[in-house]
Amino acid sequence: MFPHGRNDSEESEGTTIEQEEHMIIYHSDNDQDSSASQTGDILAHINTALSAKRHRMETTAQEAVEGIDQKMKQIWHSHEVAVAKFNEDSAQLFMKPFEQWNSDFQKIREQHDKLINDFQQQEKIFQESRFIHMQILRTVKHVHEQFLKDLAEMEERNNELLTGAQNEIKDEMNKLQKN
Repeated sequence: MFPHGRNDSEESEGTTIEQEEHMIIYHSDNDQDSSASQTGDILAHINTALSAKRHRMETTAQEAVEGIDQKMKQIWHSHEVAVAKFNEDSAQLFMKPFEQWNSDFQKIREQHDKLINDFQQQEKIFQESRFIHMQILRTVKHVHEQFLKDLAEMEERNNELLTGAQNEIKDEMNKLQKN
């Protein structure tokens, strides 16, 4: 009936309830003519035995409640430790992907910045190259125009020389024919 059971010392301290009832019945059957003092002694003895039993029962109940309370505290503490460990482990597991994501994001940002920088450098090189090519093209165009102008002037001079030479030859032939 009690979680802690009963010690042998408790049994030896007093009589059991069955023994006490037997004593009451025995005394009441054998000593119906007993005096009132003997009945009072029997009642005092019964009251003492019942009081001792009540005291043992209260002590046992108190020990059981204290044992249960201690066990509940241990269970609650174990539960709190397990929940704290679970929360810590979960937080670690949860943080690892975010730390990895943050690291990957940093690398991507650095690569993006590098690509932007490379693109800007390539754009600058392209602009410089374009400017140089435009300068070369202008120079080539100018040289070409100058060449065409000089060629036209040379053709005009050559035509003038040719015409002059032809005129001289005609004149010389006319002179030769006259002679």
